[in-house]
Amino acid sequence: MCSPLLMSRQATLKFDLYIDESGSFRERGVANRPIGTASSPRIHSQIVGLLVPTGDIRADAEKVHREAHERAGLELSAEVHATDILRTHPDAYRTLIAHVVDQVSTMRGRPTMRWQPVRLVNSVHLGFGDVLQNHTNMVAELVTRIFERLHQTANCPIAIGLVVEAYRVLGTDNHEDFVIEPEEYRRRLDERIALAILRRGQAQSSSTWSISRITLGGKRWRELQLCDLLSHASFNQFRNCPMSHRPRFQAMLKNFDFKLAVQPELVQIDEALEQCDFASAVKALAIASALGRSSDTDAFLERRRAVEDALTRTNAPARAPHFQIILSWLEQLIDIQRRADMGRALSQWILKELVPSLQNRLREIERSTLLWFELGLQRLILTASNHLGDLQTGRMACTTVDKLLPRIAGQWDHISIMMEALVAQGVHLTDSFEHEEVIRRLAMVAQYYQDLGSLLCDAMPSVFPERVRCNLRGKALGTALQAQTFAAIDEPEQLDHARKLSDEAIDEFCTPGDKERQYQYRAHLETIAQCFKDARGWLAKGLKSSDADHASIGGAIATLTSFDKGFYLLHWLRLGAEIHLARNLREATAFDAAWQSSRLGTSPWLTADSMYYPAHGIRRRAAIISAKRGDENAALSAVGRLRALSKDTSASLTMYLIEAATQIEIAALLGLNGQPARRLLDDSEPGRRGASQLVQLMMREWTASLPGIQRLLEPWPDAISAALVAKKAERGSHARTLLRLARRIPY
Repeated sequence: MCSPLLMSRQATLKFDLYIDESGSFRERGVANRPIGTASSPRIHSQIVGLLVPTGDIRADAEKVHREAHERAGLELSAEVHATDILRTHPDAYRTLIAHVVDQVSTMRGRPTMRWQPVRLVNSVHLGFGDVLQNHTNMVAELVTRIFERLHQTANCPIAIGLVVEAYRVLGTDNHEDFVIEPEEYRRRLDERIALAILRRGQAQSSSTWSISRITLGGKRWRELQLCDLLSHASFNQFRNCPMSHRPRFQAMLKNFDFKLAVQPELVQIDEALEQCDFASAVKALAIASALGRSSDTDAFLERRRAVEDALTRTNAPARAPHFQIILSWLEQLIDIQRRADMGRALSQWILKELVPSLQNRLREIERSTLLWFELGLQRLILTASNHLGDLQTGRMACTTVDKLLPRIAGQWDHISIMMEALVAQGVHLTDSFEHEEVIRRLAMVAQYYQDLGSLLCDAMPSVFPERVRCNLRGKALGTALQAQTFAAIDEPEQLDHARKLSDEAIDEFCTPGDKERQYQYRAHLETIAQCFKDARGWLAKGLKSSDADHASIGGAIATLTSFDKGFYLLHWLRLGAEIHLARNLREATAFDAAWQSSRLGTSPWLTADSMYYPAHGIRRRAAIISAKRGDENAALSAVGRLRALSKDTSASLTMYLIEAATQIEIAALLGLNGQPARRLLDDSEPGRRGASQLVQLMMREWTASLPGIQRLLEPWPDAISAALVAKKAERGSHARTLLRLARRIPY
């Protein structure tokens, strides 16, 4: 897993965290217990581990084990289990643990290889749901606390690689232990960490924190066996640790010995209500619900009623700022922190749970005062769905926005929310290949702000300049530009109009970041137009590179941070793929040399098992370039890494479009010859899907409500079928047809 949190340009501190657990993780929670009451004396589940600078510590761990076993008079076996040693050799166990504590303490003091024991104890039996939820939430909480502690002493980017013994979950009440798939474990853990960061108020600090990877260890990993010994020794208040070494063990943990708190969300709600901070109370309610705990308990429902009572008693003008704070918080989460999945879930909870309850409480004449808040939430759900490539959920939100707009069109106080909703609709419709509708709607938004600026200048020329700029108008122009660019793939005569839109959008924005995004869009436009020199120029401008040659562009991208790097890498590889497809030998030679020297081929965007968009587009272009170079193995490998990104159940229609387009492109570039090329087009083997199967899936599951995509895909089945049965002399013609169809998918 590579979290979509932004990384800064500073040097990154890199750590590995090895963890083991003790306890049943069957905690049911303390939601109904009054705040402040003592926890029960039952044994507490815990997570214990070693935090070390990134590197190979296996040899050191082996040495610690070997020496400790020799001291204890025990034979060192391949697998080491503290429970078994204590049961069969209790005296030797104490000697073993004492030596391990001494050695870890020594390693902890090394300046270059510092081993820091860490521990999180569920001292209040806080429950998050079932065993799996308890386990992943505790791991997430430990990781978040470690980030916080490291951040206090090192204000720079921090990356942690997590190493676990197995994606194993202890058996639930009526079931045996089971193993969850790595992708599912990563998804759950990523989500839990994001929620823990939100709940602990660390959203801003976390912009430089990342989980670099999750590694599946094994029962014979000496590093994880050390964690098992440390966890066992510290379990149940250090009961199994020799008395002589308890103080030393506890001192080693010190600032990294954490405990879960009782119902932090409920405490936050109480404090927020006391201060009439209704926005913070709603945020805490939403987070508690998203965490999957407390939402159906008496204590939670009591707080929820109190929040709803307070909001109902507050008149509409006084309520509005609290709602605006909530919308701004969700927008930050979705657009700035790029936690679209989390932001959407929180928005949906507020929309489905809180808003209807408030409507029922308010008098009928007051209910219309909630409409703008509903529209704002729907706009955020639509925006998050756009980021996730989830066109089906996006279409539902888009339809709801259409229904809400006429109901609040006369409330001019909320015109900016209406315009933002129209821009979000424009993004969705662009992704849905309804380009004419995008251009029509967003031309209206752009014209509105242009007319308003002119009106202000005419009315107060001494105050307003002749040229009044508006960020929202720039967004409308930029979105319309993307629709015009995509339309120009089939209609090159639209390129000149697209360039005019691009110039206007660039001029509309004031901040460097917004302008740089428009430079990327312009580079894509010039790439489609096959004006490769101009495309390089716009990429270089966005990268602040004084030179626009491929070597300078590749070198500049290599220095970027993860999120910035992803989109610039996508645009450069788009350019490289188009150059190769156009058979421009001079440009292709320069690109290939720059690509090799940049060493970007080893980037996680191309190699990691789990990555977010634009990894899909990046791997697609890498596959095309490899195929055009004649490297079939590299092309098929890139396709395999792309397919891996859509294996989980959250894969969206947009991702499947990219995967299908890539497969028919590579099959066509391989000349439709051989079994690998044919399998890319038609493969019904379990765990694999050819382009034909993907198209059938998309047309069956999604396209009924998306007419633009339905029209786009209609010729695909026949074209694929014809290519599969084409005679050798006809394959070139069919390959060109497939490439033409795939090119219409611009992602």
